[in-house]
Amino acid sequence: GWESRPIFYTDAKEKSIRDELMKCDGYICRINPGQYEGVTQSKVDKLLNDLVKAGVKGMSSAEAMQKMGAKDALVKIKDLQCGLSCTAAYYDMKELETGFSKTMATGDTRVLKQNRGSQGEGIWVCKLAEGEQKKISNGVCPPDVMLDLQEAVDNHKETKTLGEFMKFCQKYLDGENGQLVDQKFLPRIVEGEIRVLMIGDTPIELVHKKPAAGGISATMGSGAKYVKYPPNDKRFEALMSKFKSDLPKLMDALELKGKPLPLVWTTDFILGPKDEAGNDTYFVGEFNCSCVGITQQLSRAMEVGMAAVKACGGEPLAVLKEQPKEPFGKIHVLECEGGSDKSKNGHRLDTIPICNALIELGWESRPIFYTDAKEKSIRDELMKCDGYICRINPGQYEGVTQSKVDKLLNDLVKAGVKGMSSAEAMQKMGAKDALVKIKDLQCGLSCTAAYYDMKELETGFSKTMATGDTRVLKQNRGSQGEGIWVCKLAEGEQKKISNGVCPPDVMLDLQEAVDNHKETKTLGEFMKFCQKYLDGENGQLVDQKFLPRIVEGEIRVLMIGDTPIELVHKKPAAGGISATMGSGAKYVKYPPNDKRFEALMSKFKSDLPKLMDALELKGKPLPLVWTTDFILGPKDEAGNDTYFVGEFNCSCVGITQQLSRAMEVGMAAVKACGGEPLAVLKEQPKEPFGKIHVLECEGGSDKSKNGHRLDTIPICNALIEL
Repeated sequence: GWESRPIFYTDAKEKSIRDELMKCDGYICRINPGQYEGVTQSKVDKLLNDLVKAGVKGMSSAEAMQKMGAKDALVKIKDLQCGLSCTAAYYDMKELETGFSKTMATGDTRVLKQNRGSQGEGIWVCKLAEGEQKKISNGVCPPDVMLDLQEAVDNHKETKTLGEFMKFCQKYLDGENGQLVDQKFLPRIVEGEIRVLMIGDTPIELVHKKPAAGGISATMGSGAKYVKYPPNDKRFEALMSKFKSDLPKLMDALELKGKPLPLVWTTDFILGPKDEAGNDTYFVGEFNCSCVGITQQLSRAMEVGMAAVKACGGEPLAVLKEQPKEPFGKIHVLECEGGSDKSKNGHRLDTIPICNALIELGWESRPIFYTDAKEKSIRDELMKCDGYICRINPGQYEGVTQSKVDKLLNDLVKAGVKGMSSAEAMQKMGAKDALVKIKDLQCGLSCTAAYYDMKELETGFSKTMATGDTRVLKQNRGSQGEGIWVCKLAEGEQKKISNGVCPPDVMLDLQEAVDNHKETKTLGEFMKFCQKYLDGENGQLVDQKFLPRIVEGEIRVLMIGDTPIELVHKKPAAGGISATMGSGAKYVKYPPNDKRFEALMSKFKSDLPKLMDALELKGKPLPLVWTTDFILGPKDEAGNDTYFVGEFNCSCVGITQQLSRAMEVGMAAVKACGGEPLAVLKEQPKEPFGKIHVLECEGGSDKSKNGHRLDTIPICNALIEL
């Protein structure tokens, strides 16, 4: 929904380009410094800096590109975890001769890096030639000491005296931005560099750049091999942990205080020596935010666009596409106006992307705002649909009665409209007594009980507390850990237990997960306090043995139908048990096939075919988008982790943090409605660059309902978009 077009800069057009860009909220610069005819870099830099001063958001500003790209950035970050403390910078010949003669006298192999150039040009590995240490005097190398040199650009080797090399390096100091940076050489560079590709503060890819045998250059031209990894790959866990902790301090260290991280940028890390525990260490070799792109990651273009919109103070809000002229069917998205989950356009952030995915698949789809006042007209409209997707958070909106919403959804399902999800599914999966119903599955905890009135609660809870176990009592309503209590007998109170029952005056130590606060009450007082959790609609309490490893965090599994798409480790703040953001928990995302969670996912997948039956939803499909939170149980006999479900949720679960998954949601919705996720051929370009047609034959077992192979139209559409 933002106006965006490419503009070609030349010095001759500087004024008209300046006038145009001054009207913008932001610009994204894709100019490689000093590479084009008719373009003066200093004029480009002045334009970009003037735009930023005028309030246009620079992505990136000339200042940021210069300061991050300059080699002396390595001096500025030398006190961060990712920096190398023994780093110096030289800006004139006197500094170079004085400083370098001393660092070489340490006997260390050094690396001298020029500020300009690329692909390893002017990056020299320098060491004293054999037998030359005897010439060192008073911690200084004389000009006639012989150096063995190797340039990273092509790994060629030379020998020069220190004096000759200093004269040779004069060219690196002359002219604009002349400088040299001097660091201790890290010999493990022969094992390769790790490039971290970032969009803002989000790492999206790691690339291991391994030099050719005998070399130190990690450029493609020198024969280096590149291997890509996801940013959460376990091999690079220590690197990413330290780098992420440095990120909030990085721009200040680079003398860019208060400036945002660049839009798209990279950091190259070099392997340092192993630490005392035998773990790898890593140090920054260079930053780059000058024209860094995603040419090998074009699927990430939407993420770049979203980051750019956020940088300009906007929200990344999709615009509803034109409906198909001959739709295969209708799947509308039901929302309510208002609520804290809405964007500036009044919709949830993922609503329009899901509608657009369905439109691209040839289905009519639009958002509909529910209110009690419009119930009849909405009912009439939805009764004509093949399915609906409900995006209503229960009990959160003015003019909306939840029981009326539930009746509408249940009536639609009875009439044959596919519910995603039905009110029945949302209630039964979201209710805490779902944990009782699944207690005999692999993912369930066998010692689980549910209470629906005060008599059941007082009778049952006085017995489970008498076992001496720490228990957790969970209310059915509320969220964010509200009404979830960890309960244990106070010290010395076990002596009051009689005939396997705790009396009302036994003292309990209590902790509520919502904010981790602690209280002390008698059992009788606590029972009276819990009355409110049983009163009213859907009142109930679930009682389970407390799993103390919850302090290590919960694992949230985000699902689209029967497909896991993301795992999130939610680690509570120190001393707490709540894994909510508001309580200070930290969230780390993992792909669903991460080896660390192999056992969890294997058992969960084996439970999936039995899950809906266990939840008294026999014959009903798994929800469209839903989550399951797992808590770590005790280690098994083989020392492996065990996991047990803490809760399910399919009420308004979204993909606001995973908008690139909207098409998968659309495809799953189409399948749920009995359709095939068939793309519709887009309008042909008016002035095509050329023609590439796709040749098929009618018939055959490989065809979809539209007569084509399932991938034919998507391939055609990709060519049309290009």
